[in-house]
Amino acid sequence: MSALHGPRGFNLASSVPFIFGTLDAETIPGPILVELLTDAGHSLPSARALLARLRAAGSLEAQRHGRVAAYRLSGAMLTGFNGVDHGPQPGNWDGRFHTVVFDIPESERPVKDHLRYLAQNLGLGTIRPGVLISTDPARVDEGLEGVHTRGLLVRGTLEFDAATSREVAALAWDLPQRVESLRAAAHRVSAWARPGRIPAEPAIAFRSFHDNYLHSIGLRLTDPGLPPELLPADWPAGELDQALRRMMTAWNDAVTAHVETLLLRSPHAWLVHRRER
Repeated sequence: MSALHGPRGFNLASSVPFIFGTLDAETIPGPILVELLTDAGHSLPSARALLARLRAAGSLEAQRHGRVAAYRLSGAMLTGFNGVDHGPQPGNWDGRFHTVVFDIPESERPVKDHLRYLAQNLGLGTIRPGVLISTDPARVDEGLEGVHTRGLLVRGTLEFDAATSREVAALAWDLPQRVESLRAAAHRVSAWARPGRIPAEPAIAFRSFHDNYLHSIGLRLTDPGLPPELLPADWPAGELDQALRRMMTAWNDAVTAHVETLLLRSPHAWLVHRRER
């Protein structure tokens, strides 16, 4: 699935897992999902097209109940959704970088796009064009499963001393820029959690919270989950996590009021299945 970014500055497809999280739901019927997507700022045609595209890409599954489809997250979108709950989970690093070296002909554009997706969504770093690295071989296994090409696509390992490994990680994942982005996001989110920033109208609060949350959570979803020994000493991901929790607490009542009002008047509310905790 390619990222589709709109003028509001975030991946528009992220609205779907946002709504699943807001409802704390495993399944949501199409009419309710579409209505909340329009409340979040999508047009009706784009909301319907988005669901069709995500279903075709394997990021949504649907089960028919008469004329109504009930949707659930699947594939990479479900993985990203669970990552919001649990945060990036670094594995046990063996001290080596696991590499993917590739040179794919232009005639195999889907393969090239998929490898670019690995860097953006599975936490692989880029040390130069055509060379991806990861601290977790399982991510490489997952990303390359079923990938075939007539071009060059080989795996290997790189091993350095501790200081050089940190330098390589800083380059491959642009960690200095990530530090700046995380701090800026934490500052912005903290401002939105202050008293007086929440609109009195629940529908406006829902739209505002949607936009502000998605602007910032993307940084966490693209966190490469590096082991602590490769991160800068001042890594501020925890600052953003704390700010997001404060913002969610501050806005919870207003956002919940909007979605619960919608459920009360919807004939399809019985198809919303909440997540088991």
